[in-house]
Amino acid sequence: MSFKNYKSANVHSNFVNEAISELLNIGCVIETPFQPFVVNPLSVAVQSSGKKRLILDLNELNVFIKKEKITFEDWKVALNYFTKDCYQFKFDLKSGYFHYDACTKQHTYLGFCWNNKFYCFTVLAFGLSSAPYLFTKCLRPIVNIGDKMA
Repeated sequence: MSFKNYKSANVHSNFVNEAISELLNIGCVIETPFQPFVVNPLSVAVQSSGKKRLILDLNELNVFIKKEKITFEDWKVALNYFTKDCYQFKFDLKSGYFHYDACTKQHTYLGFCWNNKFYCFTVLAFGLSSAPYLFTKCLRPIVNIGDKMA
């Protein structure tokens, strides 16, 4: 399966070049000499602040992925951890999904093409419908440690 990149990727081609270069440098993407089984389209989302984000559109791939139910905790759950004069902390994982490697056999499904070169994500990719579930399940033991320390 091969899909063409969206117009926004071509309009912001300098940004796409920089983003792919950064992903290669940090090891989240590899260049591959062959066409991946799925070549997903790229697009660029531009926020109101002007900040740009590279998007790997995995909609076609997501059709084949089992949907897992996931519930995110909210501030109401957090209230259970507050007591008078207690200390709190927070941590923010920058690009949290990139901390989790994708199985080597799955790289070929996380492919894309740019400037006639093929690439594959080697990490949990944004846009993958199972990513929030997998990320939450993997992060749960760390959160549990914090719960036990409270």
